[in-house]
Amino acid sequence: MSSLQRLQEERQLLTQRREFFKQLLKEMSEKYEALKRKLQENETHAQLSNLERKWQHLEQNNFVMKESSVISSKTQESDYSSVTTTVYQQVSDYNKLLIQLLHKNA
Repeated sequence: MSSLQRLQEERQLLTQRREFFKQLLKEMSEKYEALKRKLQENETHAQLSNLERKWQHLEQNNFVMKESSVISSKTQESDYSSVTTTVYQQVSDYNKLLIQLLHKNA
């Protein structure tokens, strides 16, 4: 058997296999599409899909709320405006007292 004959036979065999797999793929695709349509028409599937979307939305909201809570608590921890106001008032009062003492002693 010449190598040309062997290559031609191999080509024919591979062509047959390709056609077989094309047909198999077509059949499987049709089955898949039929199952997909059936699933889309299923009421339970629709309800589950809606619940999953709602759950995902609630999880996102929960995450955002936790993040904003953390940010809020950290902001409150680092908010020294009330302390600053008190300190400035005390320094001002102390300065007034020092000025009064200096005027008395002068």
